[in-house]
Amino acid sequence: MTRLTAISVGRSPSLTVLGGRLTKASLSLGGDQGIGFHDEDRMTRSPRLPTPPPRGRTDEEWNSMKPLATLLVALIALVSLPAQAEPPLLDDDWTIKPGASQEYTVTLTAPGTFQIEIRGVKHADKGFKVELSQQGTEIARTFRRTVNWSAGSHYLRIKNTENLLNRVTVHVRLSATQRSAAAPSSPTPQKVGECVETTVSRLGTRLQGGGGSPVPGSGTAIVFANGIGLVSYDIVPEAEDSKAGDSVTLCLSDIPKDCPPGDDRGRTYTVSNSRTKKKFSMANSQHSCGGA
Repeated sequence: MTRLTAISVGRSPSLTVLGGRLTKASLSLGGDQGIGFHDEDRMTRSPRLPTPPPRGRTDEEWNSMKPLATLLVALIALVSLPAQAEPPLLDDDWTIKPGASQEYTVTLTAPGTFQIEIRGVKHADKGFKVELSQQGTEIARTFRRTVNWSAGSHYLRIKNTENLLNRVTVHVRLSATQRSAAAPSSPTPQKVGECVETTVSRLGTRLQGGGGSPVPGSGTAIVFANGIGLVSYDIVPEAEDSKAGDSVTLCLSDIPKDCPPGDDRGRTYTVSNSRTKKKFSMANSQHSCGGA
């Protein structure tokens, strides 16, 4: 029988035995080593101590994590937001007399791709004629087409050739699928009181007859090189004195309130012609935003 004659306890507890074959034993606690004795000839190992179950987080720990979780959720939501759609260049109802026409002109500094959608609203059951730059003409009751236009001026014209007794009303929407390709040749004012320098691109009447001929007395229409077009049911002499190529100062003077997103109809602009020294104000649409 082996007797224990001395016990020393320190950082690594050990047993020192005199007599017999067991001369030294080391005691290991914790971890996965268990408790065991290391003999010169053999080692007997005690069963492994059970691992304590994981400790749940305290309320204080959870509360400290809430700001980080809120920030992560906000970042994920921001990344997931769809890109905001560009507003259409034209989104308006046109009412056209029998035999007359109406058109919209856009001036590009680079090739662009556009989506054109036209649908009948009133008295359009017999159809209407659509004319597009570089695309020819077509009689339709509804019209949808994607066009690729080169740099320069292009027009969309609609004629009431099929209904000889009633005015035809159609809704016209023209949007650029690539905003950069449809960038105007000069900037456009975005805030009331903001002004830009541009030139007159085209001057005409509000309505046009067959072959694009003007309809006297139907009102005044003028288009600028930056893509902004103004129209009035009245004759505006100061505007009609302008000529294509005239340098003008174009200022945004009024924006209607409570407009639906992307609907910029009804904006009023003040124009100062540097050649004629005359000034006039007109709106960019026959109807205000949210209207017909």
